[in-house]
Amino acid sequence: MLSILLFCKNVSKTKGGL
Repeated sequence: MLSILLFCKNVSKTKGGL
């Protein structure tokens, strides 16, 4: 469960940075 949350956050950060 935590892995999914972290993954989602990572994707959001990457999209925001892009």
